[in-house]
Amino acid sequence: MALQLNDDEVHTPARLSATVMVLRDGLQGLEILMVRRHSNSGVLGGAHVFPGGKLDEQDCLIQPGSLDQPVEALHRRLNETELDHSTAAGLHVAALRETFEECGLLLHPGLAPEVPAQLTRQLSEGMGFMDAMRALKLPLPTSSLHPWSRWITPRTPSVS
Repeated sequence: MALQLNDDEVHTPARLSATVMVLRDGLQGLEILMVRRHSNSGVLGGAHVFPGGKLDEQDCLIQPGSLDQPVEALHRRLNETELDHSTAAGLHVAALRETFEECGLLLHPGLAPEVPAQLTRQLSEGMGFMDAMRALKLPLPTSSLHPWSRWITPRTPSVS
């Protein structure tokens, strides 16, 4: 089957984004977290997906001490030589932010139970993700992420 793309679709570069596969050992074996997209969504409505989304400009504005690893280490871990250091770090931030926004999961070891609610409140009041984490005196837990693969999202969903 051949797909016809218009000129805008052909010349639009892929957007940088991050997706997180959350895994844990369960009683029955490996468990994987997926979220179900709203059925009215214009893109893949009702599909089960891993949490994630687009890189926001704010994700790349890294303040000293806001991450639990140096920006240079995050750049090396991605092994994407065409990315600058702040974009590589920003992709880690986007992964953490999107995971929290989409399913309320903050990948931070030893987290006090009230912290996610505090973070949600700060975000609803308009504070940015990194600013809210800094206000809570929590560095972003980039060490909880392990780069696995690089995928390019297709322009159109597959047809069943």
